[in-house]
Amino acid sequence: MKLSWGEDYAVILMSKLTDNYQKRLIPLSEIAKEYKISYPFLKQLARILKKEGLIESKEGITGGYKLSRQPSKITLWNVVSSFEKKGLTNCCRSLDGKHTLSCPKELFCRTKTTWQKINQEILVKLNSVTLDQL
Repeated sequence: MKLSWGEDYAVILMSKLTDNYQKRLIPLSEIAKEYKISYPFLKQLARILKKEGLIESKEGITGGYKLSRQPSKITLWNVVSSFEKKGLTNCCRSLDGKHTLSCPKELFCRTKTTWQKINQEILVKLNSVTLDQL
């Protein structure tokens, strides 16, 4: 599993919102400037995170973004899986175990079980780290 720039920046966005949890709304322009991330790209990421129910926003001059719930209730898996759910290989289940990919070699593949175990360990690890632990 390789995190894309989007997933990496989404974690940065969420960590910034964690730092300000229950303090104030954070404008995306502030995060874009501080971390040198393209504002339009950050806005796309925020749209996805909002759709997934991880963040909330308020429009206007006093607007900005905030976490939708406590940082201790949001895991790295919640953030990363908003963008990508695939496992390490194309032949085994996705990390969340919900999406099975078929492979013509599946019936006699010797490595599938190993990849599934590794994928499961990654899922467990991402689920064990919450935003307040970053």
